[in-house]
Amino acid sequence: MGDSRLLTRFREFCMAYRAKYAFEGVVEDLQSLKLVGPERLPRGMLVRGTVGPRFVQFESERMPPVTIGDTVIVVGLDGWRGENSVLPAVLLNPTERYAWFFGDLRHRMTCNMALWNTSVIFAVAFGIFLIAKQIPPLREIWSYVLSLLFLIVAFFAEPFVLKYNERPRLYYCDEKTWHALTAELAERFGIKASV
Repeated sequence: MGDSRLLTRFREFCMAYRAKYAFEGVVEDLQSLKLVGPERLPRGMLVRGTVGPRFVQFESERMPPVTIGDTVIVVGLDGWRGENSVLPAVLLNPTERYAWFFGDLRHRMTCNMALWNTSVIFAVAFGIFLIAKQIPPLREIWSYVLSLLFLIVAFFAEPFVLKYNERPRLYYCDEKTWHALTAELAERFGIKASV
């Protein structure tokens, strides 16, 4: 069966991105937008498949681990740059046997729970602060410090939780998982990996 969590994640990404098709091709060119520090911000890559060249857009700042000449399978939907543009959900490399999941759109569904949790932490900490302020025995410094610490953690943790959930992730597959992924590709999109 392989790693069922990776297959579940693949299905969730296909549903979240509303992936309509998958195609296999060879990376012809990597394009970058501008220089930032020692690296370039990735803009996309040109992949030539059976239907011709298609521009695969990158929405994140991290570049997938591909080089020119690599064979890749791109799962996604039409991008905003026209019919030859693809907004990828998952990038699969048949030779290296890895799956690159692009920026997680599911944070709009799953991270709302995390944001709710930080709001609850904020409310509880503020409640502790108000109770500690009203009751004379609890007016000691430790209750103020504890509640202020909760407030600071709740206030500053939210952007980091969002950033962590939205970053792209790379997963290497074992033999069983790779065969299960290619079977899922063949069943869902009618594509068979050549390698």
